[in-house]
Amino acid sequence: MPEPSNAISTWQTERQEVIPPMEIILHEQICRRLISSRVYLINAATISALTGCGIFEIKKHVESGELLWAFNFSFSQNSAEPRVHALRFWVEELAKPVAVKDFTVEQVVQKVLGTMQANFSPGDICRRFCISKVQLGQIRRKWDLPLGKIRRESLADFLKARWTGNNN
Repeated sequence: MPEPSNAISTWQTERQEVIPPMEIILHEQICRRLISSRVYLINAATISALTGCGIFEIKKHVESGELLWAFNFSFSQNSAEPRVHALRFWVEELAKPVAVKDFTVEQVVQKVLGTMQANFSPGDICRRFCISKVQLGQIRRKWDLPLGKIRRESLADFLKARWTGNNN
């Protein structure tokens, strides 16, 4: 029997060889059981927990275009090179990657925001985008958005501008 430290490294090596990181695609029903239907964007830590991918692997998948629908919520000095923790990913891409790969950014934004709601409360925005109130405050300051509810058009403009496919 191998020593415990060797057993762990062997398991990790075997797992990486047997299950390539992003080939673990979540079935839509499983994805929606694990993630509320009111959440549309998730962070890298959630993807890591659901798929077993490391944070840096996720970033590589964004850079290669394998994870297409990522949005940069970073407001650091170098926001063109976002920290992976500041990225938000569209849940539907994990559940149905083939079905959404040909979507336009306008279609994705429409799916994320819906078509019926004209204004969004701060709580709804935080839940929908998987962000904190502090992060919402940063978005408000950076985009000069008023306190209270935020217009759908303003959120749509923000998402379109922060889509990583725009190299932001």
